[in-house]
Amino acid sequence: MGFPPLGRIRKALLVSFLALAGQLSFAQNSLQFSADEYETDLGTRVTRARGNVEVIVGDRRVQAESVDLRPQDNRIEARGKVRVSEGKLSVEGDEAQVEIMTSRGNFRNAILRYGTTLYVEGRKLEALGENRFQVTNGKISFCQDCPQSWSVFGTSIRLEIEGYAEIHHALFQVKDQPIAYFPVFYFPIKTKRQSGFIFPDALYSQDLGTQLGQPYFWAIAPDQDATIDYRYMTLGGHRLAAEYRYLYSDRSFVRTKSSYVRNSFDLPNVDRDRYGFNMSERWQISPQWVQRYQGEVASDTRYAASFGEDFRGSRFPSLDNKVSLAWQNQMAWSYVQGYWNANNLIRDTSFGEAPKGPLNAEPEARASVPSFKLLGPLRLQSDLEHLRLRRRDDSVDDLTGWIRTGDRTTLSTRAYLPVTLADLLLVESSAETRTDLYHFTTPGFDASAARARVSFEEKVSAQLFRVYQVDLGELKAVKHTWEPVVSWGYSPNDAISRHPFFTQNYVDPQLGTLTSPKFDIYDPSYDSQLSQLTGSGDEARLRPHHLVSWGIGTRIIGRYERSGDRVYEEIMGLRVSQDYDLRSQLAQRLNILGFGSYSGLRVQTEIALDVTSGDANVRNELTYKSRAIDLGLDQSIRKGLETYGGSTRIKFLNPWSFGYNASYDAIQKSFERQSYQLRYDSNASKCWFVSFDVDRRPDPDHPERDLVRYWPRVGLVINEAGVSF
Repeated sequence: MGFPPLGRIRKALLVSFLALAGQLSFAQNSLQFSADEYETDLGTRVTRARGNVEVIVGDRRVQAESVDLRPQDNRIEARGKVRVSEGKLSVEGDEAQVEIMTSRGNFRNAILRYGTTLYVEGRKLEALGENRFQVTNGKISFCQDCPQSWSVFGTSIRLEIEGYAEIHHALFQVKDQPIAYFPVFYFPIKTKRQSGFIFPDALYSQDLGTQLGQPYFWAIAPDQDATIDYRYMTLGGHRLAAEYRYLYSDRSFVRTKSSYVRNSFDLPNVDRDRYGFNMSERWQISPQWVQRYQGEVASDTRYAASFGEDFRGSRFPSLDNKVSLAWQNQMAWSYVQGYWNANNLIRDTSFGEAPKGPLNAEPEARASVPSFKLLGPLRLQSDLEHLRLRRRDDSVDDLTGWIRTGDRTTLSTRAYLPVTLADLLLVESSAETRTDLYHFTTPGFDASAARARVSFEEKVSAQLFRVYQVDLGELKAVKHTWEPVVSWGYSPNDAISRHPFFTQNYVDPQLGTLTSPKFDIYDPSYDSQLSQLTGSGDEARLRPHHLVSWGIGTRIIGRYERSGDRVYEEIMGLRVSQDYDLRSQLAQRLNILGFGSYSGLRVQTEIALDVTSGDANVRNELTYKSRAIDLGLDQSIRKGLETYGGSTRIKFLNPWSFGYNASYDAIQKSFERQSYQLRYDSNASKCWFVSFDVDRRPDPDHPERDLVRYWPRVGLVINEAGVSF
């Protein structure tokens, strides 16, 4: 005999039923459930619930299409889309029998997940106790995509979370394709970071030879870890490296890389013992105080080139070392910074030749103390900087003519006032003064000098737009903008002390006539016109000038509705601007930028035309991106330089992909760089990958030959921390 169905009842507390059933211990564990309908048989004391059933006991939640609650057996029988979850653990299946007061249970056609990594499925799964399971005819993986990028299948799997899995008749699979068999296989079930050896790596380069490395991952604590790597190099000797990471918070962290090399045999002009070190550190002392440090040290310039992955400045003329302390509040911001550069130019050193000397440098030192004060919209900034250069032998670089031994102290002050008028026009006004005190040595004289400069800038810009509603498939609206801009800049002749350097009108081979000393490329104020495609650039504006610039741009931006998301993309645009020198009453550079894009394809052209000489800088770019292929082509043409670049990534052979990048110098008729990559990865989960990379570029010491490096890599992600081994 049983009660009739009570219709749709939600979140019904089972205390009254349990009292009738004589199972008050259930009530003490706060058992509650909800269902579309349920009924209780007083004879068997079984409650049958149907339709969106949910049973909660403590932290455990059981969900199913139908459930039988058997309090006398301390058991729940569930059928149809069963899901049992507790904390990070969840088990899904077609049917399940779960003991209410324990962690035991049986599941048919089950899938077990723990956190975002561990994945187990099997024809039959038995919960033996807390975090212990027995699986029959199942597989285990740390990839939760389907099919798994990699997995291990076994006829019998016994596992314990945060312990190990014992797998009998194990088949190791990639994309469900068997590749290896083991009668018995033991596998770590660690969702937390664990210390241990990770996959060895191999590399080849012409300067170091074949390299074989064996890394070891050390999980020191939840907030810090390290990777220790021993590498043998057939031409470079033995290398021991260590990478340390400490994460106190998102705003306070320390990362270091250090390495030591012992050459296996003597190399010309290279020490037997070599080393490298770099450190990146940030510390949030308080809400207003921040301390930072970025440092790089190498025993020789060749070291930073050979192990470029260890040095942020490996592709630059200097290795950075700087420390700063910053303070800010709602009205002001200031910081003090110390800066030491280490020479990183390898054009004067090689394994086969004696060092040439001029660029074999002592470190440079720089210190600055800038501050911002905000008075309404007015911003004030002041900088005090000292630049110290010490080079061996000649004090002027024989290749560039720049000062390479000397001191410069600079004091600059800048006022900036942005004002918006009628919510339409943005008016930006600025004034800057700068004083430089020099002491340097040049051929024929050695003395001190001074220079003072003042400059004024005024800029007015606006953005006018109109939105048009359209309905062209995914394109729902377009926005058309007009962006006019007019600017004025003035700087009189610098006030300079009497010194031969100023009066000789020194002619730089790249920049032309200079009216002030120019330190070499370590000088942070250097901004070559050769690197400027559009605009006059800082280098020209530091000279005496009286320029008026005007221009206008227009863009069409589309709003697309794709898979329920709004996406904004530029469809086409054009910008034209020109400078006019009021001093010489001559038009200066004319700048044109145009682009168009459609369905992943983008074409862009930039032209900078010197209307007085007729010289032009041109850059053309074409890019295309789709699910199957990424393509990029570019061309740069200017006086004495013509380069072509290309990149492609073929993805339609998923999960395999192939990439190629190249840069070609049409004047020298040689490749500046070529690189290739062949990669296999596991798409969304990124749990498994294999790649092979080749990089080829000219040897800076021996242009007649290339430096070639090879990187074969294998990776297997096994935990949430992203550690591959």
